[in-house]
Amino acid sequence: MLPFVMSEPSHDPPVYLLWDQVTFDSAPWDPNRKMEFFVDPPSSSPNRVTSLDEKALVRWLMGCKPAKALIFQKLGRESSAFDAAELVEPFYDHGEGEIDLLLCDRLDPGAAVALECKRIKVEGVDAKNDHMNKLPDTVLAVQQANKLYEKCGFRETYLALLVAIDSYKQLDSNIPCRGLRPNSTHDFGETKTQRAILNFPGREDLNTKIGIIFIEVVQPSGKPLDEMATVRVLIFHPATPRFQRARATSQMTSLIEKVSSSPASESDSAGWVAASLGTVEFRIGNGADAPGDGMSANGPGAIPGSPASVFTLRNWKTVIRRNPR
Repeated sequence: MLPFVMSEPSHDPPVYLLWDQVTFDSAPWDPNRKMEFFVDPPSSSPNRVTSLDEKALVRWLMGCKPAKALIFQKLGRESSAFDAAELVEPFYDHGEGEIDLLLCDRLDPGAAVALECKRIKVEGVDAKNDHMNKLPDTVLAVQQANKLYEKCGFRETYLALLVAIDSYKQLDSNIPCRGLRPNSTHDFGETKTQRAILNFPGREDLNTKIGIIFIEVVQPSGKPLDEMATVRVLIFHPATPRFQRARATSQMTSLIEKVSSSPASESDSAGWVAASLGTVEFRIGNGADAPGDGMSANGPGAIPGSPASVFTLRNWKTVIRRNPR
């Protein structure tokens, strides 16, 4: 997990916002060849993150274990917490609405967090310009989040802005550094893309007790999203916790029991599996260095502007650390 710091230019003095980030790459295991990670492939996949609709993007986030763990951690929930998407019953009648994403610790159904999600699409055009759409839809998302807060009475309610970013053209940056850029503008105008998203339409009408969370899903290369991606999460405005309504707690308890009693089924779109102990040589970096304190994004001790650095890991394994509440 890597920190990503940016400032919001609409404030004077500037306010620095800390994004938590996870970037992953994958390749088929072959003990007879060297594997290169975080380099651009020779061809580009036709399946782009910007083609995913809102529901598919939520399902991808919950199916990708590194992304899901990061989101749960930022929302203060256990990595094993219950989650459900596209929920109508028992919270809404058919045609009345739905909950985009709902989660809570399995032993604490009285502290659920509900997310009203809205997708924004950004595609890098060149070094200074992006193409962005779906931003005006946040006005309706604000209305839906306000309705969710008043109707259901969960412990916490968030408006989640899911920013789908196709940045495979940002060849001047290393892959983990690609994504929204603070100085690029959108649709050949003068407004900064990042500023426009942070100050999304309708923001002033959002109930101040509803939290705002930004989740960036970046496809940084021509690889399919399931094989290489960056996910960044920012709690822009924390939700104000409240005593959850008894009815909502009862509904959550019933829902968890119903799902727990059904045959187990785990979605894992990225195909994550435990790796056996071994030795892997891989390369990181194939572009310009990322700014910041003279450190090269190509790797520890790399010479600025140098070719990719080579690292060898022996007897490595993945460790999952639980986030205590």
